[in-house]
Amino acid sequence: MKTKKVSCTVIRYREFPELLFGTSDDGIDYFDATHYLLTTGDPKKHNILTFRAGFTHWINAACEAYSLEAEDVIITDAATGHILIDSSLALLFAAYLDPGFGVWMMERISEMLMGGIVLSDTLLLLMARNRFSEAEFIKSENEKQSISASKEGIDFQ
Repeated sequence: MKTKKVSCTVIRYREFPELLFGTSDDGIDYFDATHYLLTTGDPKKHNILTFRAGFTHWINAACEAYSLEAEDVIITDAATGHILIDSSLALLFAAYLDPGFGVWMMERISEMLMGGIVLSDTLLLLMARNRFSEAEFIKSENEKQSISASKEGIDFQ
């Protein structure tokens, strides 16, 4: 396995603060698979060799799509000894560790293909927080409870 010195300290996805990215001297972006596996995965169930074997077609597709040499896709960091993987495979690795996330991701892609746009729950909450005051949220929640209660025939004062 090729060895490079890459400092992975950048959080690219707020939802995954332990998924750390860095750029090598030759301009390839990597994520620290060892760190992510140790902090969020189960090393008894998951390992990088199994990921590599199970997702060979995806890895080959990334090589073709991004003109990557196979030996540059999965490397060892010279400073830490950690295994780093090309950044294009980061979300696939996250789905490998958490199949529920993989299902969620496929649902969002399906929404995007059917509806043309998709927003993460996190972004929707941030947008709503920036748009509405706390009082408007409380008023909206009270109205929702009142409507729900009236549908059930409950007098809500």
